[in-house]
Amino acid sequence: NTTNLLHLLRYLMVIGEDAPVFSVQPEELRKLSRNLVEQAAKETLQEAKAISDPAEPDTLDPLEQWNPDQVYQRALTWVGEELQEQLLEGFLQGTTPDYVDIHQFIEYLRARGLSPLVDPRLKDFIAAVSTKPESSYFYSNIRQHIPHDEFKSIVLSNPTILSAIKGEFIVEDFPDLVQAADEIFEECKTETSGQVTTYIPSLAQYPAEKWGASICTTDGQVHVCGDADDLVTLQSVTKPVFYGICLDEIGEQTVHEKVGKEPSGHGFNKITLTRDNKAHNPLINTGSISLASLYLPEHPMAERFQSAMSRYQALVKGSGEMLHFNNTVYLSELDNGHR
Repeated sequence: NTTNLLHLLRYLMVIGEDAPVFSVQPEELRKLSRNLVEQAAKETLQEAKAISDPAEPDTLDPLEQWNPDQVYQRALTWVGEELQEQLLEGFLQGTTPDYVDIHQFIEYLRARGLSPLVDPRLKDFIAAVSTKPESSYFYSNIRQHIPHDEFKSIVLSNPTILSAIKGEFIVEDFPDLVQAADEIFEECKTETSGQVTTYIPSLAQYPAEKWGASICTTDGQVHVCGDADDLVTLQSVTKPVFYGICLDEIGEQTVHEKVGKEPSGHGFNKITLTRDNKAHNPLINTGSISLASLYLPEHPMAERFQSAMSRYQALVKGSGEMLHFNNTVYLSELDNGHR
């Protein structure tokens, strides 16, 4: 409990490496937040400094040798490692006595919203449990059983997996979110009004019955429904991404000398400017076109295109997804975009 943790920290501050391993149950560990550990360490350091007596140097040996930041970080690291060790021991109690079934563990991670074979944060984990690390993104290459000690050494080096085991993700009960998303998806699937875009001929050929959805939380928990694996053109989804790229490459001041920050009050493709002849914002057509004119204007067009594509591709690097340029749609838009 919290009291045990504070006692451990106080003891560690005074005697350094000789502090004993404390006893806290795995289910209690799940309730201890990182903020609590940090606050406890800070308060304990303050206490240790307050009670220090220069007349008794023997009792101050660690505090004399370490500066306050070192004491704090050492305590934090030590306690964090003990928390993780205890947590893993609790997790392993629910597995086979001698080994972990990695196939089942992958399903455990999937139930928490992770995609182990494609999530770049789990690349090292998948390589470590594969028979062929160089081609580890194939399920058939994953070893079935791994001894407890090897499993612990692999997992302790992966903060994403540790967060999954601790229940620290933004959506703690991911199966509930999946169930709700699937129900909403199926309900919306019956909505057939409206029509496919027709002002761009190549887009008018997309099947109207296609319906897919994807959810990705801020912790990278992913769930997909329906035709989410079908390739689609990003269209206006590129606008906020390209805006961010331009802020990086050009700077906010230069960007907003040419493009405003306010709503236009018109449709996204309306040809309209502010009173000072600026596009209203970067997320409508006039704004995004203005940004394109600002992006590396001194370079040849081929280099500008390749630079922008490289930035987009970097966003999906390691995810197993591929980003392409759809020349057919581009030519169709080029033929029909002039007004």
